[in-house]
Amino acid sequence: MTVSRTSTPGPFAKFLAVLFILLFSVTTPLVVLGLVARGLLFNPAFYKRALAQADVYRELPRAVASQLAASVVANPPEATAGAQGEGEPGLGAVFAALPPQLVESLMVRLIPPDWMQAQVEGVIDQVVAYLDHGQGAPTLTISLAEVKTNLRQGALESALREVIAGLPPCTAEQLLTFGGEVLSGQSVVLPACQPPQVMTEVFIATATFTAEGMLIRMLPDELNLMQPFGPAGAPGTPLPFMQGLDQLLGRVRLAKRVAEISALVPLVLLALIALLTARTARLALRWLGAPLLTAGVLSALVGLALYLGFGILAATVPMSPGASGPTGLLGLAREVAQGMVTTFVLWVEAGAGAMMLAGLVMTGVAGSLRRREVG
Repeated sequence: MTVSRTSTPGPFAKFLAVLFILLFSVTTPLVVLGLVARGLLFNPAFYKRALAQADVYRELPRAVASQLAASVVANPPEATAGAQGEGEPGLGAVFAALPPQLVESLMVRLIPPDWMQAQVEGVIDQVVAYLDHGQGAPTLTISLAEVKTNLRQGALESALREVIAGLPPCTAEQLLTFGGEVLSGQSVVLPACQPPQVMTEVFIATATFTAEGMLIRMLPDELNLMQPFGPAGAPGTPLPFMQGLDQLLGRVRLAKRVAEISALVPLVLLALIALLTARTARLALRWLGAPLLTAGVLSALVGLALYLGFGILAATVPMSPGASGPTGLLGLAREVAQGMVTTFVLWVEAGAGAMMLAGLVMTGVAGSLRRREVG
């Protein structure tokens, strides 16, 4: 069986088809990246899953405590207190002045994982909804009512008892010094040793009454994340980045629209390739299968490069002491980012795999039809 010359594309048609194949192979990986980014970055479940997989809601209180401990080393409590000026010190200064082991125990009791997850996921829903179709300044609030309830129900007292129970017994000299401070009402600082039961109860009662009252006064019932956290009752000032928020949102929504429209580019190129070459079913499958296979391979390589590039970047970026350990804030953020990048790359690889499979099937069917025509 012979193939008619009119059933094959001419030289000029082949030239254009090859040109469109090259364009398709180059643009399709970029379009895949854009579509995956559009699908994930505007999907609240993407962020919620990354945070849950990194166990952020259990680890964040310890990470905050670790960061505060590092801040005490860099800025001792004496210097911090002197810089506050008149009035009550800020909440950060209060926590920074406490011993690290007490801060960690207190944070774990004040911030239940279930409460934190509900608040964070609520903020994520608000942010994504605002990026999609919000106007004006966003309102991102979390409720601190449960935190204040935990304080009133003895979270601080429980933390104090746990920390003191883990201290070594006091020596005679330590006991004499601590006893004098407690009896004179001068000591509200955690002791360096475990005093007798009577002194412990007096100290816990005094420290709990003083610190609980201060923390409850400082904590509002609702916290606006779009304003810095200042002293209770002080007027809030919008964060600096809010001044260019409208411009930023305009660019984000434009990028989203471009990603959606860009999906038409590979489709148009495939249609042009088919129009130029589809003289028969075999030729159509052959000329369409090759660009799909090539674009799939390139997309897979781009996804792999992104994954390896992020791994190298995460391993080489320097992190400050106290912030990069297993429970440090930056270490925790890196773990969350790793999960997000992994999910992103998996979606890119899934799209690449689908294109490679389609290209292989088309090429294989075209080869089968060719053998039949020759036979």
